[in-house]
Amino acid sequence: MSILLFACKRVVKNTSFLILLLVYIAAIFAASLEGAQGEYPQAGVCGGDNSAAHQRIIAHLTENGFILFDDEEEMLQQVENGRLDCAVVLPDDLSRRLAAGEMNGCARFVTSPLSLIPERYRSHVSSALFREYAPYITASALADAGITREEVLAEYEEMFAQGYAFSFEISTMDGAYHPEKKENTLVMGTVSLLLFALLLGNRAADEQTSMLRRLGVKKMLLAVILPQELVYAGTAAVAGSVGLALAGELQWIMPLWIYALLLCALRILLTAFMEDRERKILVAVALLLSLALCPVFVDLTLFAPSLVVLRSLIAPYWFWIVLRAPFACLLGGCAALALSCAMLCARWSIVEKLA
Repeated sequence: MSILLFACKRVVKNTSFLILLLVYIAAIFAASLEGAQGEYPQAGVCGGDNSAAHQRIIAHLTENGFILFDDEEEMLQQVENGRLDCAVVLPDDLSRRLAAGEMNGCARFVTSPLSLIPERYRSHVSSALFREYAPYITASALADAGITREEVLAEYEEMFAQGYAFSFEISTMDGAYHPEKKENTLVMGTVSLLLFALLLGNRAADEQTSMLRRLGVKKMLLAVILPQELVYAGTAAVAGSVGLALAGELQWIMPLWIYALLLCALRILLTAFMEDRERKILVAVALLLSLALCPVFVDLTLFAPSLVVLRSLIAPYWFWIVLRAPFACLLGGCAALALSCAMLCARWSIVEKLA
């Protein structure tokens, strides 16, 4: 008990760490607020023949981030300047092409080097065009059954008028329906990156190595370093849990504690092999890589699958791994903590012999 009390006193005396804990809580809550995640850049659409099919396509696209333009040149200029992410130009004979099955050239998609998520908008265009082409596919398939194209189109028109063309039901293996909840990736990124910076950016665990000769390796680890590191990690996890509770994301609290355990093990391991200055440089590089590779705003691995391996080696991404396999990560965290302590003891033993 006195060992833990001593560790707690050391944490409480670290004023900067306590202030950062408050910042951590506020940042998680702020990331959960409506509008904090921001919006994707919009796309543009123009052209078409003003038919019923064209109007439905335009309605679908404008509901999903597209802006309708009358002037094609103005729209393309905004794409070139980066004000629009991308754009699509519909042909003037769109309805005729759909009826004739001429899908090639049904839309001209325009991007620029500044385009961020063109594939997302391309998917919306493909979806809208296919929805309008589906009645003609069905009519062709039912032609031998004596059902005319007009009857098929009339049935689809009625479906479209009701506001949908296709419906999906989401259920789990037990048959229970669960509505889909969109994950707030900004909160996930805030939890992951700030906890990593908070724990790994703090002063190294071997700041008291001058005590090593008096206490010995074993007592130094069990009475000073390990309790102190666990208290640091636990305190940071408590702060993160408060932030998640305020953000209404209670389902991430337990994974957060497992993630904190993994970071605690990593911190002790880095202490065994790196000086304080070297470790802080590594933390800064890892944070920069994490901002690019962690799926907070855009998941780059969708475009470059080879980055998956590199991303898995970056500690801040471990929070996403914990969310997928919490029990395995808990066992791995315990094993990693034991291994890190063993490596630190081995290093200190060598230092003690050389002293």
